[in-house]
Amino acid sequence: MLPHFKKSAHQRPWSVGLAVGAALIELILALLWLADRSRDWAEPALVVIGILFVILGIPSLRDLLGKPEDEVVHQEVERRESEDRVRHVCDAYLHLTTEFPPQTAGLNGLVRAGVYLLRSDSEIRAAIKCVEGHGAQTPLGSWSDRLSRKDLFCFFKQAEARNFDFVSVGNPSEILASCKCMETETAPNSGPQADG
Repeated sequence: MLPHFKKSAHQRPWSVGLAVGAALIELILALLWLADRSRDWAEPALVVIGILFVILGIPSLRDLLGKPEDEVVHQEVERRESEDRVRHVCDAYLHLTTEFPPQTAGLNGLVRAGVYLLRSDSEIRAAIKCVEGHGAQTPLGSWSDRLSRKDLFCFFKQAEARNFDFVSVGNPSEILASCKCMETETAPNSGPQADG
């Protein structure tokens, strides 16, 4: 579950607008007061607008300055969730393939282990690398060379959309042929690292 993040100033544009408006009014009143100090109303107005600016401006400024920290926290949460998804698929695959008798392996094993839950090519490759790191054969099997420079996320999304059965059909050539987003510039071993 994601932690509760404070709303940033980008989510509360009215507070930034009010703070900027209060600052502009403060500036105009200060200039008027400096130009003609005989105006009795200008000094109390400056104080009131200044207090308004502090009340509205400081939280907005804090939100604007705090945003990078929120983004770092959010990125860290996303990284951990990604590692958890990868670890879950890796563990599930290893469980399916190391039971006696083994239930499944290969591409079907990845599907049964939850590869459809992974959100990117790099997460899928990290799960495969995790499986291989435990001494198991690559889940890509004989398709390893043909899928090495393909976008595995696209490949498995196409398989999921077609409800492709890797056991009975076995040959995913039609998915490879139809997938428009298949080429990837990602090296086969890139992506998040998952410690098994």
